[in-house]
Amino acid sequence: MSRRPFLTRLTAPLASMLLVASATAGVLTTTVVPASAAVSAGGFVGVTPNRLLDTRTVGQTPCLLTARNLTVTGGATTVPVGASAVALNVTVVSPTLPGYVTVYPTGADRPTASNVNYVAGQVVPNGVFVKVGDAGQITLFASGGCPDVIVDVLGYFDGTTPVEPGGFVGVTPKRLVDTRSPGEGPCLGTPRNLTVTGGTTTVPVGASAVALNVTVVSPTLPGYVTVYPAGAARPTASNVNYSAGQVVPNNVTVKVGDAGQITLFASGGCPNVIVDVVGYYEGGSPVLEGGFVGLTPKRLVDTRNVGEGPCVSALRDLTVTGGSTTVPVGANAVALNITVVSPSIPGYLTAFPTGATRPTASTLNYVAGQVVPNGTVVKVGDAGAISLFASGGCPHVIVDVVGYYEGTVALPGDPTNLEVWGSNDFGQLGDPSVPASAASPLRVGTSTGWTSVSTSGSFDLEQSHTCGIRSGALYCWGINDYGQLGNGTLDPSETPTQVGVGTTWQSVVAGGTSTCAIKTDTTLWCWGDNSYGQLGDGTGSQTESPVQIELSDVDANIGLGWTAVDVSQTHACAVRTTGSALWCWGDNSFGQLGDGTYDSYYSPTRIAGSAAWANTSTGWFHSCSLKSNSTVFCIGDASAGQLGNGSDFTPEPPLYVRATPSGDTTFDWTAVTSGAYHSCARRSTGTIWCWGDGYLGQIGTGVFTYSGRPVQADAGTNWATLDAGDSHNCAIKTTGTLWCWGDGADYKTGVDTIDGVATPTQVGSVSTWSKVSAGYRNTCAIRTDTSLWCWGANDQGQLGTPSHRSGPGASPVFTDAADVAGSHATSCTIRISGSLWCSGSNLTGGLGDASGLDSNVPVQVGADVDWATVTAGGFIGVFGDPVAFACATKDSGTLWCWGDNSSGQLGDGTLFQSDAPSQVGSATDWSSVSAGSNFVCGIQGSGDLSCWGAGSLGQLGGGGTTSASTPSAVAGGPWASVSAGNTQACAVKTAGTLWCWGNNANNQLGDGTITQRNSPTQVGVATDWVAVSAGGAASCGIRSAGSLWCWGDNSSGAVGDGTVTSRSTPVQIGSGNTWQQVAVTGYAEFTSDAHSCAIRTDESLWCWGGNASGQLGDGTTTQRTSPTEVVSATAWGYITVSDTYSMGLRG
Repeated sequence: MSRRPFLTRLTAPLASMLLVASATAGVLTTTVVPASAAVSAGGFVGVTPNRLLDTRTVGQTPCLLTARNLTVTGGATTVPVGASAVALNVTVVSPTLPGYVTVYPTGADRPTASNVNYVAGQVVPNGVFVKVGDAGQITLFASGGCPDVIVDVLGYFDGTTPVEPGGFVGVTPKRLVDTRSPGEGPCLGTPRNLTVTGGTTTVPVGASAVALNVTVVSPTLPGYVTVYPAGAARPTASNVNYSAGQVVPNNVTVKVGDAGQITLFASGGCPNVIVDVVGYYEGGSPVLEGGFVGLTPKRLVDTRNVGEGPCVSALRDLTVTGGSTTVPVGANAVALNITVVSPSIPGYLTAFPTGATRPTASTLNYVAGQVVPNGTVVKVGDAGAISLFASGGCPHVIVDVVGYYEGTVALPGDPTNLEVWGSNDFGQLGDPSVPASAASPLRVGTSTGWTSVSTSGSFDLEQSHTCGIRSGALYCWGINDYGQLGNGTLDPSETPTQVGVGTTWQSVVAGGTSTCAIKTDTTLWCWGDNSYGQLGDGTGSQTESPVQIELSDVDANIGLGWTAVDVSQTHACAVRTTGSALWCWGDNSFGQLGDGTYDSYYSPTRIAGSAAWANTSTGWFHSCSLKSNSTVFCIGDASAGQLGNGSDFTPEPPLYVRATPSGDTTFDWTAVTSGAYHSCARRSTGTIWCWGDGYLGQIGTGVFTYSGRPVQADAGTNWATLDAGDSHNCAIKTTGTLWCWGDGADYKTGVDTIDGVATPTQVGSVSTWSKVSAGYRNTCAIRTDTSLWCWGANDQGQLGTPSHRSGPGASPVFTDAADVAGSHATSCTIRISGSLWCSGSNLTGGLGDASGLDSNVPVQVGADVDWATVTAGGFIGVFGDPVAFACATKDSGTLWCWGDNSSGQLGDGTLFQSDAPSQVGSATDWSSVSAGSNFVCGIQGSGDLSCWGAGSLGQLGGGGTTSASTPSAVAGGPWASVSAGNTQACAVKTAGTLWCWGNNANNQLGDGTITQRNSPTQVGVATDWVAVSAGGAASCGIRSAGSLWCWGDNSSGAVGDGTVTSRSTPVQIGSGNTWQQVAVTGYAEFTSDAHSCAIRTDESLWCWGGNASGQLGDGTTTQRTSPTEVVSATAWGYITVSDTYSMGLRG
């Protein structure tokens, strides 16, 4: 079978002539090979179950009184014309007499075999594999009783011939044994081997597995039959479960065992057994996409067992691939035996792919008390799982796996596993397990015991961190530029890191860039940024470890008695038991400390006349505090009405004002919390009231405006607790449900939107929340089981789940990748099927799916399956937003681009952004294309080179500095390969000479100067260059002997010669001659992120340069100035790098 050989693993450096590693997108220059069929010949394609017939339905009647033909291909069947066979679920309903149904290919003679045996009044399901007959039809025959029949399609088998290994060959059903017939008995009292290949079986010797219909007849006792490969140990799984006197059919797929035989075992009751063969699977190897691999049956779940229940009362997901399932990750579909046991009322069970809409089809129907088995095939859904749905009766369910159908695979030796590592701040890794943000709660680790959590941040400094207390120990995570994590360093952490070793912490508050916490002995400790004196230790000096806050000349217990504390970006306030006094310190530029002055303090100052305070809360430049008489007083900045007294005038001199709803003099406040420019409070009635800035919805009244006085945020009277973040709020009801409102940026409201939410909106459906903390860009909350969950931004690790990966992941993003490319904020992958998928930022249309929506999982670009190569470019715009575009070639040799077009880089003659692929001209011979930050270069079949897009630095190579919105010729060919960097390009001629042009401010052209070159300039005099990668400020190339050479800016170590000294001409990296591919960072927002990676002929991968996001893949974030091997991985076939992440294909 011809398949897409996206990259033949290079076995000699000379072969690198066929490959160019673009600075931003590994682009292939191999001969384009047309895409083949989506599956191998005879392979299985699973579909979400689809109902083809229900004779009870008007227009589909009558019952099956005579033979009936049913169309199973074409039209709305979901099965293409030309399929060789279909996988069905056939259910017989309410026959008036005993009998059987036979399903067979239309046009064939009706066989003596049966598929569904029944008695009067029964509902009997069975899985049926049947060869497609004349005109795409099958025939249904009932022997009597005029049963109604339901037919659901589960998938189909490819009709291409000759059938490849693992492919299915349907046959007209043939009876192999009926133990009731003379000479074929006796009943199944002991295990029995049955020959299923060769002779008159219709199955050839060498078949790997057979598809059977096995019917149990008249057992004397309850029990089960297991069918398994002869010679294998008998598994614990079962195929047909029965009770005394029953007639029970089931579809059984079984791997062929020793001597072409299978073994039949009955647990008791000596049942008679009928076995009909309906098809077989070709033997041989390798088994390709859609091919079947038989297994010794393995039990996946039995809900009757302890730890595997309960019964299926609603929807339940079941993992069917990976782990101990014996089915590999990536399988297309699984062959299962599903048995329902003892439902309490009649109903049906549907098995379908997880993530798909539940279909109207059923897998098996049951009545109360029945044991009903059914062999079925289910397409594998999201996360390698299937979903089980029971309509009623809470049945127990047994699921055994008997085999699987291969997912998309490549020819042996092709590297197809897409591995990603580094930063995922825009979702560009395509792996949601490394979240840049989370729109719904994401659990922090697996531990319980969390009792307190606080998350905050700093708008002006873009700092975010979180702290929590677990079993008395204090943990912090996130950014740590000011020591706010308290771990004695300035190193950030994306997972909870313990603060010291103590286990006596009671409460914690994360401020903007500092943190304060109280221990059980009532001592107060602070750490982090102290620029405004907000630590209260009297020094104004930053500290990376907790320091105790002590008072002098007050009483003997100068360090004790603290009960509550709150910290903002620049100031803090706390309540002490002695006299319930309020103390504040830090910045006082708006009088927010409450002492009536504008004087700032580096140590706590007691607020005069401040007895009987119960709690306090600090906003950016205001403070609100609750007195023990249930009144709320606020002080400081009033510009947004955040003092709650009806005015936006800041009192001078500063004085406390009472927050009072209009016309309401009832003082029954029980809690107060302050955001940046707003505050909220709870009353004894259980209502919530907010005031101040509301232009992002944080007031909660349904409108986006401010309020100078407290207004009720929601009509509810059952609010238990609340917390205000900078610009959003979250609260928990007495029912345990969690609700958020306000600014939706970074998804911090827990609602799948980044827009403002103007009324309290429930976060998910969980009703076990107990505590919540709303921060600057994220939110964290604790459930009643003491587990901790966070959501919102994660670019600094503030969710406690890594936002970057420091090495290849535990499982690849794709296992069928053919080509891959990455830019600063997006990445794209072509799969072996020829489909194209992208993930990351979609702000400028860089994902090409016309949705305009960002995605942290790959989304398909259109429906075409003839994509050949892909390249991606982009940069960060002047306002900090990601700008992205991409280009790809098709099997036809045409070139298509999409995304940002502000410099004409889409080549379509306009400057208009395109959210979907748009063809570049009409040429059909593009062989090599490479995208820079905002320009593109490509080679056509004749060796002609063209560039287009931004040209102000000479990067188009035409001799000038003018931009071009259509391809512009570069003289001097014929050219063999090209690589576009950030603002320069390099190319190799067919003669083996290397030429570069464009920006040269950092020696990146390798000509010994820093002079910009507007047309190609030769690099040295060598004539044996075979590959080049033009980076941002550095470049690398490989010569025919396999030596690696690099040049340009080396401040990040991206040159790789063991120094940080820049090189104006190529220098050899090491002394080895075993390099075969190299990739260098193109655009880098920060030069320190630039890095390089290269593959040796032994298929090992080596990286060097910047590593702050783990982009070198060595398991650390340490910069490397010479090649360092990527951890725990070999068999690399291709590598591409962006600035903060890397992507590679591995076998």
